[in-house]
Amino acid sequence: VKALGVGWNTRSGTPPALLRKTFAIPFVGVVPAVKPAAGLTKNGRIGILATPQTVNNDYLTGLINDFARTSLVLRVPAPDLRDLVEERFFTASDEEKNRIVQDAVREVIKADVDVLVIGCTHFLHVLPELSKALGEKTIIIDSREGVTNQLVRILETNNIKAGESPGTPPGVAPKALMYLTGNWPVEERLRLFARSFDIPTVEILS
Repeated sequence: VKALGVGWNTRSGTPPALLRKTFAIPFVGVVPAVKPAAGLTKNGRIGILATPQTVNNDYLTGLINDFARTSLVLRVPAPDLRDLVEERFFTASDEEKNRIVQDAVREVIKADVDVLVIGCTHFLHVLPELSKALGEKTIIIDSREGVTNQLVRILETNNIKAGESPGTPPGVAPKALMYLTGNWPVEERLRLFARSFDIPTVEILS
C-alpha cells in the first residue's frame, strides 16, 4: 500500500494527522466539499446531506466557519438513507428508494438550497434518485474529485505512482480489493456489493 484515503466516519475517530505520525505512508482524509460548495452557490444556501454523526461533527463546523461563513448552511441528517444503502440497496424497490430519497431532501427543497453537498459516500449510490428529486436547479457535489486529485498529487510528489516506485514492474494493471474488519453477519451482502463493482477479492481482517 502506497497511500490511503480515510473515509469521513473513520477519520472522525482516527484523524489522518495521528495516522501520519504512526505510519510511514501518506494519508488523505475525505471531508465534505464545503469549500467548493461555497464557491458554487448563487443564492447563498448550501445543504449538507450526511449521517447524523457527520452533521453534528465539530470538524464540519470548522469547515463551515472557514469556508461558508456568509452562507446559510442546512445540515440534513439522513439515517434512513444510510440504512437503505447499507441494508437494502439490492432488494429495495425503486418506489422505496425514491420515497426515502424524497423524505431525505424535503427540507433541502423547502429551504431553496441551490448546492447540495453529499457528505456520505453511501449516498453516491442513490445519486440518480437524488438528482431526480432535486431537479436541475440544485447542483449536487461530493468529495471524489478533490480526494482523487490530492492522492494523485501525493503519488507524483513522492514518485510512487505505479511503475515508478522501486519494486513495481512497469505496466502492472491496478486492481481493486475490499477488506472487512470482523466477520460480520452482513459479510455475504458486502461480497455481493463488491461483485457488483467488479471487485473480485473480499477478505476478512479479524
